Amino acid sequence: MKLSCQGPIARLAFSLFLFCTLARSQQAAAPLPTFESASVKPASPDAPMEGLGFMIALGRAQTPHGLLTMTGPLPPLIMFAYGVDDEVEARAMRARLPDWGQHQKYTIVARPPEGSQSMEDIRLMLRNLLEDRFALKAHRENHTGMVNLLSVARPGATGPNLKPHETSPGCIKPGTPVPETVAGKPSPVLCGLQINRREGGIMHVSMIDVTLPEACTLFDGLGGVLGGRGMDRMVDATGLTGHYDMTLDFQIDEANAPQTTSDGGAPTFTGALEKQLGLRLKKGTGQIEDLIVDHIAQPTAD
Repeated sequence: MKLSCQGPIARLAFSLFLFCTLARSQQAAAPLPTFESASVKPASPDAPMEGLGFMIALGRAQTPHGLLTMTGPLPPLIMFAYGVDDEVEARAMRARLPDWGQHQKYTIVARPPEGSQSMEDIRLMLRNLLEDRFALKAHRENHTGMVNLLSVARPGATGPNLKPHETSPGCIKPGTPVPETVAGKPSPVLCGLQINRREGGIMHVSMIDVTLPEACTLFDGLGGVLGGRGMDRMVDATGLTGHYDMTLDFQIDEANAPQTTSDGGAPTFTGALEKQLGLRLKKGTGQIEDLIVDHIAQPTAD
């Protein structure tokens, strides 16, 4: 049977084809947002790192506004620009950079366009700057590797410090302006992760309104303070769905063996995980995504 290109079905199919092709073309051609102005200059090796706090606040940063002044080496800039929030992935990415790319510090002064921007806008502007001034080219790659699988220690039960998140009162989402504290009223609660060090070297970790996969990412972002778990990536295998609040108190332990108590008698991260959250880590294999830097060069002059 000979098909006609003149019928209504054929015309509709052809129109849809043109529409989808045009949409994909426009999406692919959409430029990244840019800073209104930006300056990149080498900084001295002993220059203090500054202006990077919003990049490494582990899920609870507020969107910066106005002129940005950032001093530091390239790895944290690349991590933020490409959404690398996993310490294991970050270490692998840093190791692939040339020596100057790992250690040379730069001062970047950049002005976003007027008006409010989201954190994602700032991220894309910085990515555009790195690609333009440092000729940075990168891609993501998946592979199978060793991971720490986070599972429930006892089926059907969780620990006392892991509770389903209550929607009321709500918490303030990352990137949302934090209202001023009013005398006589409780301070606003921030979603995501908060961490502080207490007496005796005890780390107190609090996570509000997070899923278990998000908790794994936040734990990975803590990096070396989670002694006792090695440095493999953490992957959620709990089967728990929904959003949770959790707190964890543990002794920093530099050892990589999965002991449950430190030399001081306090629980290590591994021990606290099981006793306080009812969760357990075990070695396994899983899919890992890494950022691969294909090319980077010394920055062009201002």
